[in-house]
Amino acid sequence: MHPSWTTGTRPRPAMPSPTHAPGTGLARNAAGPPTSARRPPLARTCPPYAAPARAASLAGLPPTFLISGDLELARDEVLDFASRLAQADVPVELHLYPGATHGFDVVVPEAAVSRASRRAQTEALVRALHPARSAPPR
Repeated sequence: MHPSWTTGTRPRPAMPSPTHAPGTGLARNAAGPPTSARRPPLARTCPPYAAPARAASLAGLPPTFLISGDLELARDEVLDFASRLAQADVPVELHLYPGATHGFDVVVPEAAVSRASRRAQTEALVRALHPARSAPPR
């Protein structure tokens, strides 16, 4: 699960806002804040069923597999969500990869951490979709 399901309910640390990011081709809009800053926060307009982390109770959700890099900006939201799931007795599997940032497994697919993440994701899907195949032999 990707952290974006949280709809930005956790405050973010202040990020630098340069007028120009050299080498990126990105420039800050001199006309004012971006359109998204002028809209009501998604947290006030998004119903809880559209973002599970916003629900008051997580009881009854299906088993959940979460991955995050420890340098991911939404890492704390992922950890909070995993904790809330566990408190609601929802089976949760959490993988936190040291030194990994957002999208690490796509940006550097050949890295050992990316291969480990994809392997964990594949194994979780096999367990979820083919429980008999992934059950330990008796």
